[in-house]
Amino acid sequence: MSLKMKITGILIIIIVTSSILISAAGHVVLLEGKATDINTGQDLKIKIYFVDSFGKRIPFQTNSKDGKYSQTFNSGDTYLIIAEKYLPAAEDRVYFLVSHAEYLEIRKDFKFTKLEEGLKITSFNSFHPNETTITPEAKETLQWFKHYIAVNKTVNFIFTLNSSDSYLPPTTKKVDVQVKGKTKTKTVKVTTEERLKIFLNERIEVLKNYLSNNDIPLRNIEFRTITKAGKAPATGKKKKTQEQHPVDNLTITSGKVLNL
Repeated sequence: MSLKMKITGILIIIIVTSSILISAAGHVVLLEGKATDINTGQDLKIKIYFVDSFGKRIPFQTNSKDGKYSQTFNSGDTYLIIAEKYLPAAEDRVYFLVSHAEYLEIRKDFKFTKLEEGLKITSFNSFHPNETTITPEAKETLQWFKHYIAVNKTVNFIFTLNSSDSYLPPTTKKVDVQVKGKTKTKTVKVTTEERLKIFLNERIEVLKNYLSNNDIPLRNIEFRTITKAGKAPATGKKKKTQEQHPVDNLTITSGKVLNL
């Protein structure tokens, strides 16, 4: 094969590959809209970030007069929405920009709540009943939180885990006790509440490891627990009719907000 034919072949491959990539990514889209306070309807001057599927944060500022913004994005991608000192409305935290073959202007408004101490950030089903394996839903939500905490470093967050999705029946265990200078083995009862407290601590350790492994800093996170037993599993005929409903066993709220 001649050098000319080789070069021609390479150019064809580059052109075809580029066409596929452009088609997959979609055309650039101009997104326009405004940011308002969800409680007062007031226009907001805030810094918003779109986080693309590669984890790149694209920042832009809304207008100080009317809260409007205008920003270009690649279509055909799903973006996570975060902001400094404000919390996006639940329905505005993930935005899929449909792929377009040509330039397009799209209107998209966003609503926010000012970040204050005690504000509920989110709650979700982080573990399945009686398990310590993190759910896919939790992984998706924590991916959003990873970027949210990164742009709100002056805020402390509280992770409250509850055990209302799980039930551990009372049991017994053998312990060594000292009786008149001698070690004897004694059988003691372990209540459901005691078992659930241990269980919640195990979940916290799993969660801490997951956060650390995904570069989510623990220094601004406080962990709390609420020990409450869920319903005992049904037996016999009732077992077939009992439905399992997901329970939001992890709630994230904002702690102290430092105005630096």
